[in-house]
Amino acid sequence: MFLAVGGAMAVLASALATWSQSGVVNRNAFELARVSDQLGEVDGSAARLALLAWFAVPLLVACAWLAATFVRPVLVVVFAGTVAVMGVLAGVVVIGSSLRTGPGPWTAVPAGAFTLLMAARLVTEQRQQ
Repeated sequence: MFLAVGGAMAVLASALATWSQSGVVNRNAFELARVSDQLGEVDGSAARLALLAWFAVPLLVACAWLAATFVRPVLVVVFAGTVAVMGVLAGVVVIGSSLRTGPGPWTAVPAGAFTLLMAARLVTEQRQQ
């Protein structure tokens, strides 16, 4: 259970690393999301929802940690799995863009994949009980 939470924390740490480099400015994932929104690059309701959800990642990680503390594996899977999917998707989008990327998205993708694996493992452990 705590490996899934650790993975979610790794996704959050990746989000705080440099995701975009332009000139002398380095931006983490949250700054990059805010600037993208301010420049009008976020269009459509699905993109808007994804942007707003990204800002919930720190809260979701805290909820996963709290769920693990109170031994609620289903909630850990929900919260950590959500963070994992968001980290992988955001990382892939930024890596596939024309931006000059930093280490953030390159670490978010494997951290998210690891978290998904640990969440899936937790699901199988719960089914066996």
